[in-house]
Amino acid sequence: MTVSDFRISVDLVDWADELPQSLGIVARVNEFELGEADGYFFNYSPGPSAGRNKGEIEITRFDDEMRHPEVFAAAQLTEDLNSAFDYRFVFTGVGGLLTGSVYRIGDETPIATVELFDDEYLSGRVGLLVMDSNPDAPSSQKLGPANATFDNFSVSAIPEPSTYATLAGLVVGVAAFWLRRKPAAVA
Repeated sequence: MTVSDFRISVDLVDWADELPQSLGIVARVNEFELGEADGYFFNYSPGPSAGRNKGEIEITRFDDEMRHPEVFAAAQLTEDLNSAFDYRFVFTGVGGLLTGSVYRIGDETPIATVELFDDEYLSGRVGLLVMDSNPDAPSSQKLGPANATFDNFSVSAIPEPSTYATLAGLVVGVAAFWLRRKPAAVA
């Protein structure tokens, strides 16, 4: 599915929390050829259980499958996600504003939210990605294991503001027509 403005959600129901990996949602992805993909990745990377100082969520732009060194936003988590619980990832994009949030299932307050403004890619495909993110391995050698199970993947296109203006005009027009109609007088 190709989208411009979007809302994507997915439930993370199982993962190997001991692996140095990144897992999450990709959006506005273009050029699906080896080494050519461009787009955005909203992801979670485990912390202490995977040998890192802290777990984090981030939105990253990638160009030709490489993380752009200057276009990303990250938020460190106060504690790692607990693999005994399930979590919902929500990724939205409206114009150049990208927002990612993580929720514990059953809780409406996000654990963490991150925002990035970048208008390099404004449409493309969506999906899920699980990848090795071992900080000690060079980018060309990130071929280690990665493991996650997702459920309830949902993609919604967010209508552009002009769509709402068109609908409002239609409603006003129908209401005006309806009000102008007068019932015939009974003699």
